[in-house]
Amino acid sequence: MGDEKGADETALYIHKLIKDPRAAEKGIGRILIEAAANKAKELDKKYLRCDIKSGTRLLDYYTSLGFEYAGTTHYASNGMEATLLEMPLSTMQPLK
Repeated sequence: MGDEKGADETALYIHKLIKDPRAAEKGIGRILIEAAANKAKELDKKYLRCDIKSGTRLLDYYTSLGFEYAGTTHYASNGMEATLLEMPLSTMQPLK
């Protein structure tokens, strides 16, 4: 997690958040997202942002946590299409 060089300074960016599949259904992903959102608030950021590979079930997961669709992009390095997501911290509720 960190500020991306050249990115919008109003946001904190999550990069490479990966959890072990054996930890599914234990809420570890939610806990990590909540910690990142709390850190972003401490840093006076307005958004928590991430991107995910387009066309995966992760979109439903992240939107259930309060992230909103913010666009798509293609990465030149690998041609992957990514969905851009952001969580407005001003309306953030405790994650369930």
